[in-house]
Amino acid sequence: MAVGHIAASAGVAAVVVWSTRAAASGWDLLLLPAPVLLGQLVVLAGLGVLIFRRHHSRSFIVREQQS
Repeated sequence: MAVGHIAASAGVAAVVVWSTRAAASGWDLLLLPAPVLLGQLVVLAGLGVLIFRRHHSRSFIVREQQS
């Protein structure tokens, strides 16, 4: 999940630096939400994996106790 946050921050910084060049028109900032969205999708995937693993391990423990 930390990778997603770092990627989002780096992407936002890259877009801001890219939009401050002399030839920038200001329309470049429209790309600002894209790295945030992509980085947060990575975080969401990480949370999904954690929830799946936690649920799976709990169901395994319950099955072991029932035996």
